[in-house]
Amino acid sequence: MNTLFKLQRFLLLIPLLLTLSCNSDDLNDLIPVDKPKREIDNVTYQKFPDVTKLYKAKGNKNAETVIIFEQGGPASELDVDCIEVEEGNPGLADHITDYYRVYAHQALTFDTKNTKQTIIDNKEALRLRELNIDILHNLIIHFKKLNKKIIVMGHSYGGFVIQQYLSKFNNNNADKFIIMSSRLEMPLKIATNFINLEPAIFKEDGKTIIPFDLIEDEQKEFFKDYVNMCPIESILAGYHTIERFTESIKIPTIENLLYVHALNDKQTGRLSNDELDFLKERKSQIIEIPDTAADGHSAPFYSPYSDKIVEFIKR
Repeated sequence: MNTLFKLQRFLLLIPLLLTLSCNSDDLNDLIPVDKPKREIDNVTYQKFPDVTKLYKAKGNKNAETVIIFEQGGPASELDVDCIEVEEGNPGLADHITDYYRVYAHQALTFDTKNTKQTIIDNKEALRLRELNIDILHNLIIHFKKLNKKIIVMGHSYGGFVIQQYLSKFNNNNADKFIIMSSRLEMPLKIATNFINLEPAIFKEDGKTIIPFDLIEDEQKEFFKDYVNMCPIESILAGYHTIERFTESIKIPTIENLLYVHALNDKQTGRLSNDELDFLKERKSQIIEIPDTAADGHSAPFYSPYSDKIVEFIKR
């Protein structure tokens, strides 16, 4: 399966993976919007004695720069081809072949027992959330001790994982963070629609929500089939993307963060003025992809936008 096909597959799943819960009765258990908490009984920071089990990697392990990649999803399988070179598709992958590319496990790919559940509540969602963050922190600290330059990069749901990391550990441990096609404040209407098993997506303006009954027939059938499957991936993402990161991230300055968003992103939508103001106030760098991009959600992987990302990495 080639890289482009994998990207298309993940991009198609992203809107559904963002905010779905299997049972609308679980709505009362969602993370409070105004108080994105993580106080959970018996859940503490996890250190892993064998860090090599937390990732798979490609490239030169002796390279000075390590790119830790958080994939979209959440998914139950670790994809190690997301940022690899594919012939005929020039872009980000072409520029990072000299770096050590580390594909970080997330909660569901790290421990298959986590995928055996069918319904999870707020407490279990937060436990899995913390596992995501702790895996990433262990990797950052491991490579930092090896005196590597560390770039943490995430796409779509991977961006949410990075934001959760920033809200817990701040931005001091890695050299740079890159978030692509994600949101600091996913519209709650999208969340409500998915929780009610009536998925919604954005129009090409990246702002207007298309309700379930107006989605094109072919895509609607896909959503129906997927909702009926009700996988753990959907429930977990539903809990995690409700968090208001403009409130939970307390870092006053995040100059080592690059945030890439597209005006016509149909999966996660464009950043709102409040989200943009949050980033600007913290002196983060922003790349805005115009609505002329063929696919705003995947556009960061390809030229000319990938060229700007590479400039940030090499700076």
